[in-house]
This record gives sequence, C-alpha cells and structure tokens, in this order.
Amino acid sequence: MTTPDEPSTQQTAAQRRTAMQSAEERCAAAELAHKEAQMAHNRQAKSNRTKQNVLNGWLRDVRDMPFKEARNRAVAQLRTEVSAGEHVQREKAALLAATDMVAEAARLELTALRDSWARRNLPLGVLGQAELTSTEPFTTSAHGYRATVLRPGWHTRNEWTAQGPEDWSRGRTETVLGQWNRTRDAWVLRDADGNLFMASSRLRLELHPTVSAIPNEGDVLRAAFAAYGWPAFDDGEGGVTSIVVPLDPATPEDATYGPRRIVIDSDERADRAVTEHGAPWSAHLYDEEGNYVDEVFTTPEGADAAHDAAACAAGVVAWIEQRQEQTVGQALRQALAALGISSRIDTRTDGDSLIVPLDDGRLGGPRLIVYGFSNAQGGSVDMPVGSQRAMAVLLNDGERDTQRVLYSSDDPDLAPCLRFIVRRIVAGDLEDKARQAAAIVAAYEAERTRLLADMGLGPEQRPSDCSDLADLRRSYAEEGFALLEDLRDINRAI
Repeated sequence: MTTPDEPSTQQTAAQRRTAMQSAEERCAAAELAHKEAQMAHNRQAKSNRTKQNVLNGWLRDVRDMPFKEARNRAVAQLRTEVSAGEHVQREKAALLAATDMVAEAARLELTALRDSWARRNLPLGVLGQAELTSTEPFTTSAHGYRATVLRPGWHTRNEWTAQGPEDWSRGRTETVLGQWNRTRDAWVLRDADGNLFMASSRLRLELHPTVSAIPNEGDVLRAAFAAYGWPAFDDGEGGVTSIVVPLDPATPEDATYGPRRIVIDSDERADRAVTEHGAPWSAHLYDEEGNYVDEVFTTPEGADAAHDAAACAAGVVAWIEQRQEQTVGQALRQALAALGISSRIDTRTDGDSLIVPLDDGRLGGPRLIVYGFSNAQGGSVDMPVGSQRAMAVLLNDGERDTQRVLYSSDDPDLAPCLRFIVRRIVAGDLEDKARQAAAIVAAYEAERTRLLADMGLGPEQRPSDCSDLADLRRSYAEEGFALLEDLRDINRAI
C-alpha cells in the first residue's frame, strides 16, 4: 500500500538525480575546458620560447654588427613576433586561470550535492565490524578531511600521542577506511555533520570534513586579472556587488578608493554562482570623488563565465596600459633594444638609473649609467617622457667601481643622449675591429714574406707565377673584407 506522500518523495528523488547528473556534466565540461586551455597555454609558451631563442641567437653577436640593415630588419620583425606572442601568452594565461576557477566551482558544487545526498542516507552512531565491509556508507563527498591521528605511547598504552591535524584528500580517507575494515576490533562513530571518529586498540582517528567556499563569478574575474599581475577587489553597497580595479597595480586594497579606479559588474552583480553568470561584464571609470566618468570596456554577449572573465581582464588591462605614460628609462631601453644593445633598470640606487653594460653584457664589468633630471632633487629615469630637463651619462670602470661623467646636457630631448650612448658603444667596437684588421694585415705580410723567401725572392720581388700569392691573398681577403665592411658600416653610423 502506498502512503499519500510516497509519490512526492519519489519525485524529489528523481529531481535530485537530475540535478546530480547535470552537475556531473557541468563538472566534466569545465574540466575539459580547463584541460584545453592548459594545452593551448603550453603550446603558446613553447612557441614563445622558440622565437625568443632565435632572437637571442640573432643578438648574441650584435655588438659586432649593430647597424647592418638586413639584420636589423630581421631582428625588428622577430621582435614584433615575440612581442605579439607574449601578448597572446598573457591572454591564454588569463583564460587558463579563469577555466581553473570555473572547474573548481563545478567540482565543489558536485561535491556539495553528493554530500547532501549522502547525509540523507548515511547511518548515524556507532558502527561495528559487521557494517565496515564497505567504505561507501561512511565517507561523505567532502572536498577533503582535517585528520588527527592518535597512537599509543612508547611505554604505556594509556597515553596517546597526537599527530596532526593535517589535511587529507577524500581519496586518502577512503583508502584508510578501506584498510580499517580489516581490523577486528575497529569501530566508527559518524555524526550528523559527517565527522568520523575511528578507534581500534592500536590507533584512533578524528576526521572532520573540510569544504572550501564555492567560487562565484567575481572570483573567476579576479583570477583572470591576477594572471595579468593586476589586483582586483570585491566591493558592494546597497545590494549592488562589483569588482574594483585600481589604475596602478601596486595600489593596496585599503587605498583603492582614493585615486581613480575602474568598477566592474555584471548587471549590478559580481557574486552570482558561476552557473548563473549570464550578463556581460561592464567596466566603468570613476574619479577620486567616486563620480562616474566613462565606460571603459564591455564584454560581448553570449560568452561563458571563463571566456567572459578573460575578455574583460584583457580589455581593461589594455585600456589602462594604453594610457600609462612611458618613462625615460623605458623609452631609452626600447630605442637601444631596437639596435640590439642590452640595458636594464637599476632600482637599487637612490634614484632609478639605466645601466648599459660595455663588456659583452657582463653586469660587473664597465658600464654606462644614465640619469635624467627634472625640477626635483636627484636623478632618475623613472619619470614620464617630457618631464626631464637634463640628462647625464656616467662611466663606471667596473674594477675600482669609480664613476666619472662622460656626458651632460640641459637639452630635454632624449635623442642626443641616445646618440652619445650608441657612439660610445660603437667606438669601442671600432677600436676592437681596427686592432683585428691590423692583426690580419700583419699576419698576411708575414706569410707573404715567408712564401717569397721559400721561392728565393726578396719582399719587393715578384715571382713569375703569382698563383700561390693569389691563393694566399684570397685566404686572408675573405675575413679581411668582411671586417672592412663592418668598419665602413660603423663609421657611417657614427
């Protein structure tokens, strides 16, 4: 005979099974999307490394030939490709972080459903050996367990020493329970919250389920921004929730609301469940007083939570970076890099300086130190281009670590300072090449004199058959002509 509420109970069970199946499908799809994003990220990283290695090969001997047009065109093209690859790499890293967060949300949602299902059916109280034939009735579907292990003392069994607590995965818990049922005197106490208290004559365990908070749509968006190295903070007021992004990535959370900032929401929300994310992200600029200024970026409609977050992070970061002012140091580094000359920003001094190594890039060797000066005290290259009022270049010998001024100018234009740096580097190359050319000429003259002496001729005499001399000249000319071409190009450049 059927009770009046039995059909409704059966319908609820069917609904639970449908919800469980949907959650399993979402979890599988999210994990597949994350796996595909990981593979795409790895492929792009490999492509970037390959191109960078080729570029490094081009630039390895750049100090020997920094001004050949064909080589410079090839380097410029490869630099463009490397830069584009790095940009794509950042986008794929943001998508990877977003899909990882979505997959984590799907896993935890499935875990919560399984745990809810398990709690409806698991027995409570003390369970003996007869019930320990399977681990299925005892473990919940918790994300993991917080475990404390107690063992008998070394000298007496009345004293127990505790180990832990430590985090156990659900798989490890099931393995331990599977071994536990082989112990004759084992018993398990399970309470309504899924806590397990296990004991035998040799061991006692306390296992408390730990379930992480399920990430929401805002967490997915913040993960995408984190992949760009950009902070993003939760905000909300009057039922409206949002994500706040500072224009300066170094801004701490407690100082976010002072300067101008970007506020992002999805139809005035940023804390929905990942599965409920339906409206596009919309980013807006607010001023120091909290007044609305302008729309910054809106994601296209129809994307899922992961792609929507990655697109929003890419659009907002690009908008911010396009409006950032280039510093003097960045401008000089970019110009020097285009000529294949390496440099770096040194932040260890009182003011940031630009370091240009002179000894094949060796950091501890002789180097040029470049400063810019504005109306403020002290020199630095960490100032927007156009705010400098003077430039100076110092030489550090790399041995006694002494410095002397090589160049100083009240001209705010960076071009004269840049030309001086390049000419200083090229002048060193010119001296080296001149010494190499002199050594080649001396070697040729010595070999020619020896060859004529073997023929019984003096240095000013000519043999009837000049083929041997022609061969000798040809062997030195190939290297010598290339060197003379280098010298001509360098002289033209300076």
